[in-house]
This record gives sequence, C-alpha cells and structure tokens, in this order.
Amino acid sequence: MSSSIADASLKCKLLARVSDEILEVMPSQLLKKPVSNGGFIYIIKEKCMSYKYIGTLKEEIAEYWKISEHKNKPILIYTDRKQHVIENHLKDFNSLEEIENIFNNLNIVIKNPDYVYYNSKTKGLEYYKKMDSDICVAVRINSGKVLKVKSFYPVKMSKIENRKKKEEQQFLNKVNN
Repeated sequence: MSSSIADASLKCKLLARVSDEILEVMPSQLLKKPVSNGGFIYIIKEKCMSYKYIGTLKEEIAEYWKISEHKNKPILIYTDRKQHVIENHLKDFNSLEEIENIFNNLNIVIKNPDYVYYNSKTKGLEYYKKMDSDICVAVRINSGKVLKVKSFYPVKMSKIENRKKKEEQQFLNKVNN
C-alpha cells in the first residue's frame, strides 16, 4: 500500500487481523514500518476499541442495589479486556480455552447470574455464575451511557459466601439504625 493510498483513505476504516479477530481501524491508528525485504508493514499503534454487547443491567438488580439511574444500560466488553484477563488472571484459569469459553459466554452470566453484589468501594457490580468454575464478572458503574466489563476471573465459593454475609450485615445495620 503506498502512502498516497493510505493518505487518501484517512476517512475510511480498514480491517486489521489481530490474533484471530478482525478489527476495524482507522488509517491514523496504523504505523508504517519498513521491513528487511524493502517493503512495509503496518502496525496498530493505538488500542482498537472494538467491543461486544453482552446484556443490560436488569431493572430489579439496579433497584435492589439502589443504582436505579443505571437500569437498562447496555453492558459492553471491549476486546482489550480478554488480553487483560490473559495477562493478569491466566494462572487462575485451567487453560486459555477456558478463558475463551467464558469470554464467549459472558452474556449468559449477565442474563442469568447466580448472584450479584454491588461493591461500593470499586463502584461496580460483581456478577457470579457457576460455569466450568465459579466466575466473577466485574462491571464498572459510571455516569456514561454504557456499563463496561473491567475483568472476569475464577473465584472460590468462599468469596461468594463472604459477599453474601457482607450483604446480610449491611441489611442488618440498616434495620437496626
């Protein structure tokens, strides 16, 4: 591709293969690098913010956790989150295939969680679901139009039980005050 063709297509999106995914990128995101055979390769120089819709924040969950202003907001996962999980949580999973399977089925966790906890410290919802193992999907709550998955990772049943105890204690504190 000559630089004049790339320059002429600044307003067009290109398709780039990253691992096994095809992403849309703007030519301004590409960096032209010479290679030893005299040709060039194009490298993506910015994160591509490609995403996947995995569900919405159910009204009953939003109302229960007193975050009803966020009800029915779409929940998205950006493609860089899978790489985040691989880099930060790989040792917690049995295999890369397990990560891929969970990534491909996050919509099931959001649509039909076994348990949901609102973490007031991180300002996020934690969706728990038994899959190959017990999984937590962390969703950031913010004032924007969409909610974003920050991470997903396996958890021990004891963490889920601790969350439930904490929720019960918070309820008792409100009732007793």
